[in-house]
Amino acid sequence: MTVNARDIIKSRSTGQTVPEWGRRAASRRPQSAVHVGVALLALAPTIAMAGTHAAAPFPRAKMTPQQEEAAGLAAHHAKHYRQAMAWYRRAAAAGVPRAMADIGLGYFNGQGVPQNYAKAMKWLRRAAAAGSGRAMNQIGCTYEYGWGVPQSYVKAARWYRRGAAAGYRKAMVNLSLIYNHGEGVPENTSKALKWALKGARLGSVLGMYVLGTLYDNHPGIRPNYAEALKWYHKAAAAGYVDAMRALGLCYQHGLGILRNYKKANYWYRRAAAGGNTYALVNMGLMYFEGEGVPKNFKIAVELFRQAAAEGNGLAMYNLSSMYQNGWGVPESAAKFFKWSRMAAEAGSGRGMHALGLCYQYGQGTPRNYKKANYWYRMAAAAGNA
Repeated sequence: MTVNARDIIKSRSTGQTVPEWGRRAASRRPQSAVHVGVALLALAPTIAMAGTHAAAPFPRAKMTPQQEEAAGLAAHHAKHYRQAMAWYRRAAAAGVPRAMADIGLGYFNGQGVPQNYAKAMKWLRRAAAAGSGRAMNQIGCTYEYGWGVPQSYVKAARWYRRGAAAGYRKAMVNLSLIYNHGEGVPENTSKALKWALKGARLGSVLGMYVLGTLYDNHPGIRPNYAEALKWYHKAAAAGYVDAMRALGLCYQHGLGILRNYKKANYWYRRAAAGGNTYALVNMGLMYFEGEGVPKNFKIAVELFRQAAAEGNGLAMYNLSSMYQNGWGVPESAAKFFKWSRMAAEAGSGRGMHALGLCYQYGQGTPRNYKKANYWYRMAAAAGNA
């Protein structure tokens, strides 16, 4: 699903590198999210240390088990984790599946109780046996990432399938991703599309974004930019920053809509404000090319630098190109080598190739053909032959 929006490729004759455009769709995972349901996403937006707040006394009025579970959630959101676990136990004792899952997640994250994966799995399995799709999804996550259990895509797929069958929308989206990448199941684009659509229609924001990327430009699906834009807009309206960046790319390159640099810049800025560092790279490249804004290498460098400071390997590679060519900064072989090495170490295939050039031609570092060959091989393995 990873598609180049545009590449400014290096010259074969000179070995010169120039900034590379970012990726249009998510590669392995969207930048701002891994599989949903991981950690305590279903319960709270952040993870905090356990036992940092004293528990408040229980109300005296009699409550239903469902109200007790809801009281636990309220205590959790207020970061009263011990009190939350106490409420969950009362509701779980009355047979509330969601409360059982809450206890499992408490043990999983060490909130209100010492972290204990064995007890977490015990409670999650108990909740799953009682029909909790949420617990089934979380068990799938533990197997996919090997948290407290041997890593197994096959078991992850099995649990995501159970959660999806139980009507849990996050499990549907995770199952879509599993089918899309062929992890634990044969790769199946139609099933990836089917489950992403089901999850999106039930309100999964990540499902909306994933559906957009599938319609956008997936090798196994005929592009449907109108549908892609529809789902990107829905996800962006719900605050999903990767969808905002995707909209920026659509407007910048005229995919399913008239090219509009002003709107592209608008969506990139919103995505960047939400923490998407690739949006900073895209903004920098608009200044590099002068698309919708006056061409300005210095602003491009500053935007690349901001993204690089957050660990973005593509931004690091682009900075290496700016220093190699003296665009917006004084030409510097030493900094060309520095940023190429940082980009390579961050996993950028382009950065690996640039580092190979540094060693082959002795730019910013002593000439070393053995290291040059090593980094060229690494770049080829990363898809940059």
